[in-house]
Amino acid sequence: MGIHRDPSTGTTHWGLLIEHEQLFDVLRKNGPEVVGDHRIEVGGTSSWKTLIVSSEKTGEVVVEKKFYKADFDEILKNPEYKGYLDSLVSATFIRKNEPSLYEIDQESYEEVRSVALELEDDLISGI
Repeated sequence: MGIHRDPSTGTTHWGLLIEHEQLFDVLRKNGPEVVGDHRIEVGGTSSWKTLIVSSEKTGEVVVEKKFYKADFDEILKNPEYKGYLDSLVSATFIRKNEPSLYEIDQESYEEVRSVALELEDDLISGI
């Protein structure tokens, strides 16, 4: 937790620095997300992992890429897949305003603190 500076770009990031293999695990566990007209999913429990992008309307597979988990950083950087994966990361990590998703009293310090601690534990443990 804290400030991380990327020496290659000079960009400063706040929060946790997540390794690409941890990111893969979070995205896989989250499951598919619909972003625009596409259903985007990373998966695989054997040595081969997959990125599958399909049309939400027709189900037609637009992109299917097999890779090893250790190579996920290269998939993240590849211009052919980067846009899809950026969208999946955003959909996974950015919470939507869905009141039914969280039934907590937002005015209660203890309830909000409890949820924050649980989310932090999940993130740190790699879920």
